[in-house]
Amino acid sequence: MTEHKSHKVRIENIPEGKIICHVSNRSFDVKVFLLVIELMLLVSGSRIIAAILGFYSLVYLFSEEKKYYDGYDRYLVRYNNPNDGYCDLIYLSEIEGWEYRITNSGDKIILYLRENERYRLEENVSRKLYNYFTTMIPEREIRKKKEQ
Repeated sequence: MTEHKSHKVRIENIPEGKIICHVSNRSFDVKVFLLVIELMLLVSGSRIIAAILGFYSLVYLFSEEKKYYDGYDRYLVRYNNPNDGYCDLIYLSEIEGWEYRITNSGDKIILYLRENERYRLEENVSRKLYNYFTTMIPEREIRKKKEQ
């Protein structure tokens, strides 16, 4: 039985590194979309709707960011419950395979680690996370064969 490097760590003890992929509840695309829609409403004369959307935009802008995942060049960090101060650290070198699934309940990524251990990423899996894995370890993706 080999020792895994992947484990639960305190958030402040995450090793130094450059973040390649960041998944949170605050998306830059949403901010730009809200700004564009609000400007269009102001120009068109819909001031009441623009004011309501402006209020929502301010709430969104100043609400606390909740991190879900950070992808680094050597490992992935999953923030399960940041309030407890711990996160899961999964080293890419320990992932033997990974699979992306689209389901009715949301997208999922299943990581197959050494010694037949599985790790499921089911909450807030976005296309960003899929792109991270296809960039970092594309050769380990497991694709389901299409049924004929």
